[in-house]
Amino acid sequence: MKKELEYNLIDENWIPVYYLDGTFKEISLQRVFKDAHLIETICAENAIVNMALSRFLLVFMYRFNAITNRKEWKDVFNKGQIDSLAIDKYLNKFRNCFDLCSEDKPFYQNKDIKKDKETSITCLEYKGETSASIFDHRIKNSNYFMPVNIAARNLITVQTISHSSGGNIFSVIYSGLSVLIKGKNLFETLCFNSVPYSNDNLIIRNSDLDMPYWEREGSDSNPELKGYLDYLTYQHKDMLLIPIIENERIVFKRLYSQVKKAEYGYDKSTIDDPFMPIEKGINSKTRKEFKKYLKLDENKSIWMGSKAIFAEQTRPTCLVERENMRYVDDRIFIDLEILNLNTNNAIIKSFSHHKIPFNLKLLYKENEEIIISLGYITQAIEKIDKIFSKKDFDFPLCKKAIEMDFWFYIDDFMKNIFYQLNQTNIDDYDNFVKQSIREIKRQAISICDNSIRRIRVLNKKEYINKNSLLKDILK
Repeated sequence: MKKELEYNLIDENWIPVYYLDGTFKEISLQRVFKDAHLIETICAENAIVNMALSRFLLVFMYRFNAITNRKEWKDVFNKGQIDSLAIDKYLNKFRNCFDLCSEDKPFYQNKDIKKDKETSITCLEYKGETSASIFDHRIKNSNYFMPVNIAARNLITVQTISHSSGGNIFSVIYSGLSVLIKGKNLFETLCFNSVPYSNDNLIIRNSDLDMPYWEREGSDSNPELKGYLDYLTYQHKDMLLIPIIENERIVFKRLYSQVKKAEYGYDKSTIDDPFMPIEKGINSKTRKEFKKYLKLDENKSIWMGSKAIFAEQTRPTCLVERENMRYVDDRIFIDLEILNLNTNNAIIKSFSHHKIPFNLKLLYKENEEIIISLGYITQAIEKIDKIFSKKDFDFPLCKKAIEMDFWFYIDDFMKNIFYQLNQTNIDDYDNFVKQSIREIKRQAISICDNSIRRIRVLNKKEYINKNSLLKDILK
């Protein structure tokens, strides 16, 4: 009788972490929760995997603890670590649901998938047939085998960032900005991002029917989204990995994969993801309501998205709730981890990863003037960028050099601005904004001059372009 292969994520080591003492380890699902107060951060292959794993771990916080109001959240936070008995009780109850190779209920897979065509396991590293690679640059149809620990991480990531067919059925962090509040250790990070949300947010209205997908009995074909935990663990791809033994270890070379049918899924337009900045309003022409998930221009600095992240109108729900948690402790600074995915025609073209240390006072309503000041400064930067973008250059290399130099400068400049807004008690914000904008214009003019001189394109026509640039910048 053939022995069934087994790789249970509860016991096996597959989550890469750094401990507070600097030690790097790959640990099990059970150990990551028991050691959360000793772990600094998850440190997988790249920022997309880190974000996907972090959001996956958040689901368990709602199962280990009752977090239905702020008092309950505070009680959990003040313990300083996750209750070991609660961890064991929950994971033991659903132990059979976390076996990656199970024939009956393989983790994050569909055992009933149509098994007529195999494809390379590198589907867990690429986003479709024509996409740029997400994880590495292997050829898609190569005879590559993937170790089981890496396959587990990539499977969760692909199910998190993929898109399904049909209408608005997209994944959790498919496109745009995603933020994660970072604590002093992994326990704090999970707590800060597991705060209870108000009933004003549709996706957070948990019900008796809401549960992670692994708690469901049998195959659930109901496309209706049942709540927040269902949302975070939703399966966006129908996949089934084919495990084999090679050199006495489990690996994967092939898998079955098929497009999810359009009727299975959810309409993302009805969801306010709590970790993404969202712009809402009324279309001036159609007079219909609109909602847009905001993202960064891949060619621009993270600071151009800072207003969207912190402004009250577009601020992610997790930051709104963090303001309400300020009574928990007296710390001033906290880190914000930001992931930005740029997509085009359902294909992820690029991603960027940023960390911003920021002062919590930026979130408090009484300090909204700080955000307004930040908005004026970013508007001035956007105006100059449009001038550079619209101007005609006989030498495209000159235009590219000016834009690159300008954004290199803006990155350092905005770090300094952010530091001043964080550290300094500014009495006159209007004067602070005016001085900042004057400095931006002065540097933009200097960059034009230096870039043109450096590329040696000083002919009459370029002088005209340069003078035109200076005139528009100084307006």
